[in-house]
Formats: sequence, C-alpha cells, structure tokens
Amino acid sequence: MRFRSLVDTLTDRQHRGTVVVSLIVVIGLIWWWFPALTDESADTDVAIVSDSFLFSAEREVTYRIHEDGFSLVWAPQQASWCDAPAAVSTIVHDHDPATIVVSFADEGSCGTDPAEIRDQVAAAAGDAKLIVVANPATVAAAPPTPRAVSVDPSRLLGPVGTIDQGCLWWDTCRPDGRVDVRAADGSLVPSGQTRVARMIVTALR
Repeated sequence: MRFRSLVDTLTDRQHRGTVVVSLIVVIGLIWWWFPALTDESADTDVAIVSDSFLFSAEREVTYRIHEDGFSLVWAPQQASWCDAPAAVSTIVHDHDPATIVVSFADEGSCGTDPAEIRDQVAAAAGDAKLIVVANPATVAAAPPTPRAVSVDPSRLLGPVGTIDQGCLWWDTCRPDGRVDVRAADGSLVPSGQTRVARMIVTALR
C-alpha cells in the first residue's frame, strides 16, 4: 500500500509538472506571437523621406542604420519640401515609425509658406522623433522644423563644390591625409556617403 501510495504521489507530481511546463510553453508562444497578432510587428524604427540627396547615399545609410540594430524603410523619392507633409503622413500611416528622417534641398512651388510646410511636417510626424538632415546644396536659409533634431552634413562634407576633406578615424586616407567626399560632378562618393550615414545614426541615438 505504501509503495502504491508513493507511486501515485510521484505520478501526480509528474502530471502537475507536465501541466506547469505546458503552461510555460503556451505563455511563451503567446508572448512571442503577440506583436504579430496585434500588428505591432508592422512598426519600424526609422523611416526616411528625402529627395535625391539621401537616396544618393542609400546603400551606406541603410547599412549603418541596420548595423546599429534599427529597422528601416524608405519612402519613395520626393522632389521638394512641398511633397514632405503628404509623404510623412503616408509613411506614418503605413509603418508607424519611431523616428522620421527628412531631407530636402528645394522648397518647391506649391505656394505654401516654408514655415507652414515645416509645421505640417511636424504635425504629420505625430509622436515620432523628427530628424531634419540639411542638404548642403540648399540655397536659402530654411526655417526650423518644430521639435526636429537638425543634422548638418556640411560639417563633414564641406560646402557644395568641396571635393575632399581631412581624414577621420574611419576613413581610408590618401598619403596626404585627405579623402575624397564628392566626385567632380558633385555627387557623394562612398566616403562622403559614410559621413552622412554616421551623422544620421548619431542623431538616432
């Protein structure tokens, strides 16, 4: 009788242990799949809305942002600040990014005051962190975008027309201690693209 009682007790404990393990597994699966079930997996860390300036550095910017552990989406390339409010609104609706990076050289010809456009961009961004990357090719001083973090790549690229700069620690330098950041046509070469990308990633942190 004692032996049977002991066996029954051990069997009961094993059964309870199996139930507990099963519950832990189920809870773990629910936790794992919860973002997908609630569509939170559709959210992203960073969205970029830009003209050709950042698109010219798309490979390096994408690489550096991913290297830092952020997910990233690019909105279709836009022409000017006039396109920014609608583009930002669309990217927020589709991806709900935590951070939005905006960069344009031209104001556009939509007839809207530049300051008002910046207000519209900030409103469209909602609760997302907003980063504005200045384009060195911008002719006139642009009004500030409300609550935006400003990034000025000209600090590392120099003004438009600058071909090379002094080396930084990550550059592969020429013997004279300088490195090309732009090609003769003004486009960014890989070293220039890397500088822009690193400045954006710094602003993300």
